[in-house]
Parts: sequence; structure tokens; C-alpha cells
Amino acid sequence: MNKTIIEEGDRVKVINGAHQGCEGKVTYITKTKSGQSGCATVHLQSKNGIQMYDDQIYATFKLSDLESLENAPANELQEQWETLSNEYMKQFCEKHGYRFEPDSWVGIGRENIGTTAEICDMFVHIDDMRYDIDNNIPESKFEEWYWKSLEIYELTEGGEKYMNYPSFCKGAPDYWTEERMQDLRDGARRVKAARESLEKEIAEFKANQKRWKETEKQPVGHF
Repeated sequence: MNKTIIEEGDRVKVINGAHQGCEGKVTYITKTKSGQSGCATVHLQSKNGIQMYDDQIYATFKLSDLESLENAPANELQEQWETLSNEYMKQFCEKHGYRFEPDSWVGIGRENIGTTAEICDMFVHIDDMRYDIDNNIPESKFEEWYWKSLEIYELTEGGEKYMNYPSFCKGAPDYWTEERMQDLRDGARRVKAARESLEKEIAEFKANQKRWKETEKQPVGHF
């Protein structure tokens, strides 16, 4: 049975109005003296089971328009998925020597369990954990793939992506040879240097422009 009294920190679902179907977490609440009515500010995070990726969506609702999800029962399949996902993450962490924390799934709410988890400063998708465990991949493979993927993504500012984890483990041809990686690093350094030089020139121009305007404001002497 769901909670009838809503408190700060509770997960809730909007049951009336334009945001009907949205779910989120109560961040602030005000109640009348009787405690039977009031308003709550909710950090909205999903709608009809679909995650909302804008993390700045907040809205205020009447308490009567909200339903607490704190004790909402999960269906059998959802419970099985959560159990399996946490077990995969646990085995993955134990295999690689990472600290296992069940609440490492990114996002708030049960719908995020079994998606992506933040583990030791890495964002690891459940599909990669499963592949790693199910296929008994050598321990060194995951971090080798992960950090190379991240470096390519960062150096190209999201313009290029590395091959997926299964392809890497199966020995697929690697376009990003060490020679190409070095060229990419060198190019990124040149881009960074050019940006810093441009920013410096813009700052100097603005400083000079300010001095020119101040000079123009000074009164001209009469002879």
C-alpha cells in the first residue's frame, strides 16, 4: 500500500494537470497546520516510464495532485530485472576490484536500475557488464577499451566514437591505431593552443577598446 502522507525526499507521481504521468522527487514542501493540504516542489525526472534528460525541470503542485511512490509495489518482472542487474553489477565490480554500491545507477528512481552505473569515475552500461561477465573477458580488456573510447570522444569533442565493447573483445579491425591516436592528440593540442591564443587576443582587444572609450570621454583643452 502506498504512503498517504507525502514528505520531502519522497518519490511521487503527478496524477492531475498538464504534468500528469510525470514522476520525480519532492525537494520542498509546505503544509497547512492540519497537515492535510499544501504544496510541494518536485524535481521531475520521468514521464510514463521514459526518462526526462533535462535535469533542471522543477514544478510546484498541490499535494492532492500527487501520489507517493515510496511503497509502490513493483511487478514481478521489474523485481527480477532489478535483482539481475544488481547481481551483474556486483560480479562486475568484484571481478575488476571496484567498490560495489547498489545505488550507483545513474538517476533517481527504479526505472534507472539496469541502465548505466557510475563505477569508480566510469559510466558503465549494463550491456557491457553483462557481456564482460557472460563471456569471461580478461580483466584488462574493459579499462583498455573504456579509456580509449573516452579519449577519442573527448579529443574529437563527441565527433567520433570508438567501436563497441563486444567488437573490441572479438578483435575487430581497429581504425584508431596508435599512430592515428598520436595524430589526434597532436591535433587536439594545436586546437587548444589556437583557442587560447584567440581568447588572449580577444581579451587584449576588449581591454584596448575600453581604454579607447575612456580616452574619448576625457575633455579636450581649449587654447
